[in-house]
Amino acid sequence: MRREVACENSSHTKCPIPGLEDTFECVDTQSNVESCGGCANAKGVDCTAIKGAGAVACRAGSCVISCVFPFFLFSGDADCLLSRLESCDRGFTLSLDGKSCESFLRYQQQP
Repeated sequence: MRREVACENSSHTKCPIPGLEDTFECVDTQSNVESCGGCANAKGVDCTAIKGAGAVACRAGSCVISCVFPFFLFSGDADCLLSRLESCDRGFTLSLDGKSCESFLRYQQQP
């Protein structure tokens, strides 16, 4: 008869270690950046693997990300995405929402 072993700390989750049968580690999935929200090989997220992420943290089982590049924000899914452009090529101007470049002529040709 196999005895089920639990984590000593009740706030930790018993996570299997891939490649090692019947072996597990106890992980705080509410704050661990590599197993945020669950075990790494299950529903957990490795916050450190998010593209474009600079500073990362795991709070209450969710990744908290500070993106490396200006005008990029964490999408909440998997990557840091452009939220606002810094500048446009010559002949174009920044749209009002800052997310695209529009032809400068569009603003000059008003009836």
